[in-house]
Parts: sequence; C-alpha cells; structure tokens
Amino acid sequence: MTWALDTNTDLVGGIRVAEKIRLAVTAANQLHAGSPSGQLTVSIGVAALYEDATSSQTIEQLVHEADQMLYEAKALGRNMTMPQEASALAGMRARYLPWIAGSPDAGKSS
Repeated sequence: MTWALDTNTDLVGGIRVAEKIRLAVTAANQLHAGSPSGQLTVSIGVAALYEDATSSQTIEQLVHEADQMLYEAKALGRNMTMPQEASALAGMRARYLPWIAGSPDAGKSS
C-alpha cells in the first residue's frame, strides 16, 4: 500500500492525479498471474480535507477515509479510482463514473 499526500490539491485534483497513476500502471501492461485480468492494475482511494471544513478532521481520519475508498474500489471490481463521499460533492461519482471506472473514454469531456 502506498500513500500520496498533496497539501495543494482538492478532491478533483486528487482524482486527476490518481487516474494518471492508474492509467500509467495499466499502460505498463505488466503481467500479474494473481490478478483476475492477468495484468497488474491499481485501485486508488482519494480523500480531501478542505480548509473551510467545519469539522476537526485529522490527517489520520483523512487517511482512513482514503483507505475506505480503496477497499470500496476493490470490492467493486478493482482497477479504479474511488473518491470519498461528501454531501458537498453529491453527484460527483455520477459525473465522473466513466472516468473513475476506467472506461476507454476516461477523461474525455462530454
């Protein structure tokens, strides 16, 4: 498990960075006998802390949230980027679902 922390990136930026990582791993086309697809893939959980947040969320809680999103991505089939749930970001998964799920149209504007 690897963690990347960036203090200058919001959730959308974190998703973009995570997708670049995921797509680079996929593009490497490395064989992995233990993977259902037979190739090395990566699932990434993304969480963000906002300065204007009213809660007293700690870094540990933020890492825990990203970790939970990682396990959710694995449970949904792996090889995807999964952002945190947040009421302020309602609909984000629907908006980014093709991108998050690793669709061939990932990152294309609609």
